[in-house]
Amino acid sequence: MLEIFYLKVFINIVVDSSQTTVYVENISKNRVLNKVEKVFSTLILNDEVYEFILKYMDESPYYYISILNSSQSQGAIPTCDKSKLFFYEDVSTSNLLCINKKWSSYTSKNELLSLEQRYAKIGLDFVFSPFVLLANFFKKEMTKEIALYILLEDKFISLAIFQHSELVYAQYLYLENQVEDVNLLTYDVDLDEGIDLEDIDAIEEIDMFDDFSDIEDLDNIDDIDEFSDAQDIGNDISSLDADDSFDGENSQETDTFTADYQRFSLIKNTLNDFYNNEKYESVFIENVFIADGTGNGGELTSYLKEEMFLTVTFRNINLASAICDTAKLEIE
Repeated sequence: MLEIFYLKVFINIVVDSSQTTVYVENISKNRVLNKVEKVFSTLILNDEVYEFILKYMDESPYYYISILNSSQSQGAIPTCDKSKLFFYEDVSTSNLLCINKKWSSYTSKNELLSLEQRYAKIGLDFVFSPFVLLANFFKKEMTKEIALYILLEDKFISLAIFQHSELVYAQYLYLENQVEDVNLLTYDVDLDEGIDLEDIDAIEEIDMFDDFSDIEDLDNIDDIDEFSDAQDIGNDISSLDADDSFDGENSQETDTFTADYQRFSLIKNTLNDFYNNEKYESVFIENVFIADGTGNGGELTSYLKEEMFLTVTFRNINLASAICDTAKLEIE
C-alpha cells in the first residue's frame, strides 16, 4: 500500500539493428507527470545508457524496467494444451507463457538467460514478446473475423493470424538484408502529453495481459526465399554507374523501397505456407492490420493492396511507448 505515495517510474528499452531507444514515464496516482525518450548509437548497455537509466531508477523505489524481446528464437503457438504444443513447434528448450488460456508465446531459455546477463547491471523486470505488443495494440480489432496482424520492426516481422481473439497462426521473421538508416547522434525528447522476469519451466495459465514476462522462442526459423524480383532490384541498384548515383535523399528512398519489398516477399511466402500447411485450417485472408514501428513501411501497404488484393489498415506504433503501456497493465 505504501507504493501509492511514491512515484512510479517505467523505463522501457528497444534495441534495433543500429541503436538503443530508452523511453521513460513518471506516473503519480495514475497521472503521467513526465515523458522522456532518448536514442543512443549503441546496441549494448554502455556507460552512457546506464547513467541515463540510473538517473530515473534513483527517482523512486518503485521503478520497472522493460525490454522488447529481440531473440531470433521466439514465436507463438495457437494452444496452451501441453499435449498439443509439439504438434506446432519443438519447445523443449523454450520458456513458455499461456495467454488468456488460449495461445502461448515462447522463447529460447538460453537467449533469455543471455538477455538477463547483458542487463544484469540494471536488472530486467519485464521482457515482452512482440506478439504480446501486437495483441495489445490491436486488441479491439482481434475480436472480429479472421485477419492478419503484422508488427514491423527494424529487422523483424511478427506475423499473426487471429480470429475472435484466438490465435490461429504465427511466425517471427528475420529481415536478413535489413537497411540501416542511423542517426548516430543521441537526443532527448521531452513529451507532454517492467513483467516479472520469472524462471518458467512449465506453461503458466494467466488472464490476458496479466503477465507477459515469459518470452517464447523459435528453435528454428524457416528460411524463406525472396522473390527473384527482389534480387533483381538489388542487382540493379548495385550496378549503377557513378554518374547515375543517387543523392542522399534518393538513396534513402531506394533503401526503403527495397526493404519494404523484402518485407512483402516474406509476408507473401509466409501466407502461402499458412494456406498449404496441413497443421492449419486454411481460411482465406482478406484483411491486414499493420503496426509499423520503423516509420518507413508505407510502401508495404501498396504492395499488399496491389499485388495481393488485401484490405490494409496501417498504423504507426512507438515500440518503446507500447512496451510502457503493456508494463502498466502488469502493475495494475
